[in-house]
Amino acid sequence: MDAISALSPLTQSPGLPGSTSLGNLGLASARALGTASLLSANYEMMAMQSSVLQLLAQLMVGQSNQQLAQLAKGLASAGGSSPAGSSGGSTGSSGSSGATGASTGSSGASSTSASAQPKDQGEIDSFIQSAASAYGADPKVLKEIARRESNFKADAVNNWDSNAKKGTPSKGMFQFIEPTFKSMAPKAKAANPKAWEGLGELNWMDWRQQALVCAWAIANGQGSHWATYNAARSTAHA
Repeated sequence: MDAISALSPLTQSPGLPGSTSLGNLGLASARALGTASLLSANYEMMAMQSSVLQLLAQLMVGQSNQQLAQLAKGLASAGGSSPAGSSGGSTGSSGSSGATGASTGSSGASSTSASAQPKDQGEIDSFIQSAASAYGADPKVLKEIARRESNFKADAVNNWDSNAKKGTPSKGMFQFIEPTFKSMAPKAKAANPKAWEGLGELNWMDWRQQALVCAWAIANGQGSHWATYNAARSTAHA
């Protein structure tokens, strides 16, 4: 009987080496379960962090795309009119501009693509000299009028003065309004047809035709149609 009792695991001492008790088995299982739970929790947290990072990346890409779209839209809509340059006068609808004449300074004149620009200042100077010679006008005065009226911009447009308010804005290098050009150009062309060869039909936005008409007007005592005429004379002969 004592031998049988000695072989029973229930009677074995828990403190002996090599012996296994029910208490030790329960503790090991609990530790194993705890480790598994921690690993599962860590995995879930890592998965959540990955999802958060993906969401942040998507938000950043979306914001960048939106900013790029706004920038592209701003560039596409950017643009505006360019100033014509120095101040000057324009010919009014009755042929005289007076004190209410147009100023084509940086606050007033814009540009239009209605007429082609000359190649360079050299071409402008050369043609102004020829236009003045064609009618016996002073080339220095003619050139100074062009500088004061539009700063030599063939596409200058005055869109703010009294003429513009009447619906007949001053345009071109010499700032003609259309009615004045049409009333003067036939007379100027008739006075020297050779000077107009190669220029085609009358076109009030052609800077060369404007130069010829202005030269004709100066030679025929009508320079005062430009409010800048007297100042141009003073500057040219200073």
